[in-house]
Amino acid sequence: MISLCMHICCLTKMSARITVRIPKHLKEEMERFSYVKWSEVVREAIEERVRLERIKWGLEAMERISREARLDKPSHQLIRELRDGLR
Repeated sequence: MISLCMHICCLTKMSARITVRIPKHLKEEMERFSYVKWSEVVREAIEERVRLERIKWGLEAMERISREARLDKPSHQLIRELRDGLR
């Protein structure tokens, strides 16, 4: 394994450096395609994964809230009472 350092650009114009370890044979393959901006490939992959994790987190939160939210009466009964109250 070798270390490959890349810069990750943020929207705030600041950057953070991370180190990614990959097998040597993969690094050699990457060097064959030197025209590819590998740091951009990694950044886009990380951004996509973060986006998916945010969606997953949000869905889990909504499911948790939904499970905890219990009605005292069936919804059809609440609707009927609301309609009767508006008359």
